[in-house]
Amino acid sequence: MQKGFKVLQDSISVSIDNLKFVAENTTGNNGLLLNSVIDTLQAQKKVIEYLSNCLDTENGIKNRCFDFLCKKGLMNEFYSK
Repeated sequence: MQKGFKVLQDSISVSIDNLKFVAENTTGNNGLLLNSVIDTLQAQKKVIEYLSNCLDTENGIKNRCFDFLCKKGLMNEFYSK
């Protein structure tokens, strides 16, 4: 899942770079519209980064739970239910 987030962030970064280049060479309303699109993509990139961090946190909690169950010898009880 983490790899998917990374690919998505990289893809958005490339799109932002390309749109910045086009926006610099565009005048008028189209340039303003492109800058709005760039801002939206940057916000989406931040959301993806947040979701990636949430996934890391949840995976850490899950791993700590499994470590606890293994240390207490409760893993067989966990899987039998």
